Amino acid sequence: MPRSATGATEAAGPPAGFTLIEVLVVLAIVAAIGGALVLVFPDLGERRADTEAARVHGLFDLACERAAMTGRDVGIALASRQLAFGHFGPDGFEPMPAGSSEALRRRELAANVSLAARVDGQALRLGDSLPARPQLACLASGERVPFEITVLEGQRPLWKLAAGTGGEITRERIDAF
Repeated sequence: MPRSATGATEAAGPPAGFTLIEVLVVLAIVAAIGGALVLVFPDLGERRADTEAARVHGLFDLACERAAMTGRDVGIALASRQLAFGHFGPDGFEPMPAGSSEALRRRELAANVSLAARVDGQALRLGDSLPARPQLACLASGERVPFEITVLEGQRPLWKLAAGTGGEITRERIDAF
């Protein structure tokens, strides 16, 4: 191994490790990629709430359609993060079977998405578990209990689903501003 004038041995090749410039270049590249991802993908929580609002709207429409087609009233039980559908039988409210083939089976909402509800203008207190009796109903005659459901992402209301005694169930975006 070669020796310097002071008698120390010189290492062959470049020193081990990264230079400050190399580390800064890597950090700049990672920051640029992260910034691009934030611009490409909008708020995933908001998209999740949009999807849940569309799903709940579709399920409510299906429940009311099924009530009219079968001649049997359909009840809808709500909790803050879940909903269940069922028929009214001689023994009271009978939830739909839990089988995966049943479209109106009990449903859990996506993470950080919840519901708030008003029936006939009165706020419902939705708990963590489903009540024994449904709060909403689609009647076989085509009528329904008037309601307003708000779909929230975290604490922020994003969508409102509403129905009068007859007619369609509407879904509209709530402006955040």
